[in-house]
Amino acid sequence: MTANHGAQAAPSDRCGYVYDVSTLPDIGAVSCWRPVWEDEDRCLWHLDISVKPRDALADRQPRENERLDGAVLGRVSLNGVDWFENCSLIGAQLTAVDFNDASLSGADLREASLENVSARRTDFSGVNLEDAALSVCDLRSADLTNVRLDQAAFSNVRISRSTTFGKTSVYEDELDDVDEEWYLQTAQAAIWTYREIRTIHENNALSIEARSYYLDEKDMRRRADWHEGNYATALKAEGSRWVTGYGMSHWRGGETTTWTLESPEDAPPFWVAYILARSLYFSVITFSTLGYGDIRPVGTVARWLAGAESLLGSILMALLVFVLTRRIS
Repeated sequence: MTANHGAQAAPSDRCGYVYDVSTLPDIGAVSCWRPVWEDEDRCLWHLDISVKPRDALADRQPRENERLDGAVLGRVSLNGVDWFENCSLIGAQLTAVDFNDASLSGADLREASLENVSARRTDFSGVNLEDAALSVCDLRSADLTNVRLDQAAFSNVRISRSTTFGKTSVYEDELDDVDEEWYLQTAQAAIWTYREIRTIHENNALSIEARSYYLDEKDMRRRADWHEGNYATALKAEGSRWVTGYGMSHWRGGETTTWTLESPEDAPPFWVAYILARSLYFSVITFSTLGYGDIRPVGTVARWLAGAESLLGSILMALLVFVLTRRIS
């Protein structure tokens, strides 16, 4: 018998483990009624031992939609298995588990801890990872489409260009259907998701993909500001969106100290004029050696040019003083 029986006390020959789900209002606690393993007081899934034999786990694999909340797995190879599809593993402790080529599609992994987990080419589509912690995990070529990532924390996670998170967050897709009272909460979840995915890509030197999720995050913030009535902030975001593409346009102005203009033919005339005026200002303060520090050159070539202009300005100023003093004397 492997069914769950609410939070009622289990007989002595049953596991009886109950995971505390008090932080999750949409789900109730259950008591595990799996038989205890050998001479232990817990079933194999909830027994806290360093290594568990795969064959024994296979013989006791979860049933469809079974609750195995708080399960403990460590140092075991489960590559290619589909045992956990649509199962509940809330609060599970997964350490050094090999999930390569496995499928966890639709599983509930809220508040779970995944540490040193190898999940290359693993199917995480539709998995709920809210409040989960993933540390030193390999997610290269994994499918994380429609994954719920609100409040999930990633640390030293490895991905590749073939790791997929989907074009939009599942939370953004739900905005049109949620009640008014849940709109902002869902929008904030989408913002968190885009920020986390962007950070993961940045940490893996995937700048193009990180840029895409940065734009999604900024756009979601703009929509939330309009909905919440923060009109000043929303209008500012609209201006940034249309003029500079949230600061990521290929003809954009950059931060307060740097800017680029890679494609003048595509930029609006007023922006070209603005960049020209800023560049002229920088040239004047460099040539005159004032160097206010509000604008700085970026890159080796730009720094050498700025240094040469500053040196040339000093020499010409000295020559001017010399000529004037000669004429006066």
